[in-house]
Amino acid sequence: MTDRGSCWFGGADRTFISGVVCGQANAWQMRIAYTDKAVISNNVVQEHAGFFEAIKFHCSLGPTSPSTQNVCHNMIFSENVLAKERLNIVSGGIDEGTIQDSIFERNLLPGGLVTTNPRNVHRFNVMTEIVLGPRGVDATMPRGNVFENSVCMNSSGLRCVNVREGTNADGLVLRNLLHFASGASPAEVFGSQGSGSVDQAGCVSTLTNPFAVANPSLLVKTDFALPTGSPLIDKGVPIPGRGLDLLGNAAPHGSAPDVGAIEFQSN
Repeated sequence: MTDRGSCWFGGADRTFISGVVCGQANAWQMRIAYTDKAVISNNVVQEHAGFFEAIKFHCSLGPTSPSTQNVCHNMIFSENVLAKERLNIVSGGIDEGTIQDSIFERNLLPGGLVTTNPRNVHRFNVMTEIVLGPRGVDATMPRGNVFENSVCMNSSGLRCVNVREGTNADGLVLRNLLHFASGASPAEVFGSQGSGSVDQAGCVSTLTNPFAVANPSLLVKTDFALPTGSPLIDKGVPIPGRGLDLLGNAAPHGSAPDVGAIEFQSN
C-alpha cells in the first residue's frame, strides 16, 4: 500500500479519528493540530513517513507569539499502533501551543514516545523508551507528567525514561513501570540530564525477560502478560482511580496493581 500524501493533516474541536490504517507517506502520516476534546483511537500506522514523523500531535502550528500559545486539552489517544516510528507529542519549529490534561493509553509504540508538553497521563503503553524534552515557550515544561503501568523494552543500555539536557521535568511521576533491558547493562528505569523533582515508585528494571512469552514483540499486546508466579504480580504501588490495562482488563485486578502494562488474570 502506497500513500504519497498523508492520512490526516488538520484538526478541529471535538475531533474523532478511528479505524484508520496508514501505509507509506512522504509527509506526516497524521499531523494533528488545533484540536480540543479529541479522541484518536484504534488507528494503525504501518509504515514510515519519509523525513517526517508518523504521528505529530500539536496544539498549534505557530507563528511564535503570545496569541498562538493555545492550550488543547481533554483528549484521548488510545489503542493506536505506530509500527515503525515514534509518537511525538511535542512542539516543532514555531509551534507554541500546549497539549495538557489528556490521556495516552494502551498504545503500541515501537519507536518510543517523545513529549515536551505538561500535565498529561500516560498509562498501559508499550514502547522502547520515553523521552522528555525542553520547550522554548516555557522553561518549566514538561512539568507534571504521569507515566504509570507501562512497559519499556529496549537494548544497548537505553533507559526507560530519559530527561534531556535543558529540560525541567518538575513534578514527574513514575509508577509501576516495567523495563526489560534486553542485552543492556546496567538496567535503569530513569536517567536525567535535566532538572526538576521526580517521584518514582514501584518501578522495576531487569535484564531477565519478565514476560510469559519467550521472545516478546513490541507489536503484540498479549506478549507482555506476566507468567503465573511472577514476583511482579500485586507488587505495584497504588495509583489514583481505576482503568483498563493494555488488554482491556480492569486494573488493578488483585490486592494491588501489578508492575507493567497487563494485570495478571488468575481466573
